[in-house]
Amino acid sequence: MNWLDVDGEGYVAVPRIVAVGWAKAAPMQRLVGQTPLSHIVVLTGGRRRRTIIVLDSGHVVITSLSMADLFEDDGLPVSVTSLNRTPTGRNGR
Repeated sequence: MNWLDVDGEGYVAVPRIVAVGWAKAAPMQRLVGQTPLSHIVVLTGGRRRRTIIVLDSGHVVITSLSMADLFEDDGLPVSVTSLNRTPTGRNGR
């Protein structure tokens, strides 16, 4: 099983990751607000929240790493370049 090192604060099992999102995004903030406290894992080490990881068990992991750091350091299945693409118009311009 592959493990994601969360900046020395803990590890997350990569196959159990369902979604990763920016902590400041409104949908992620709503998700954290609706998640029971018993299902929230904070791995920030006192630093500001940057990324939220959702697991298949319903747990929400809050980290201080940026998404670029998560994907760059641990080689998760999605590349950083695919996350940073700007949307194109209907004609592909």
